[in-house]
Amino acid sequence: GTPGAGKTILGNQICFHHVRRGGRALYLTLLAESHDRMIAYVQSLRFFDTSVIPEKLNYVSGYDILENEGRKGLMDVIT
Repeated sequence: GTPGAGKTILGNQICFHHVRRGGRALYLTLLAESHDRMIAYVQSLRFFDTSVIPEKLNYVSGYDILENEGRKGLMDVIT
């Protein structure tokens, strides 16, 4: 989707919903934007809960890994 369409909010909302139901989640980004900036944006939303980070919800930036190590490096991190 286009910038501002809500992809980041939807992705985070799905992760937090899954964690609340007892699961674990990995939010992987391929953007150059920092997670701190993204979290600062979504933390004002009702579903956001810092207490589950990083024990149940982990944020991983794959941008540098993909750029430096390619798809195999990224798949290694995901695995």
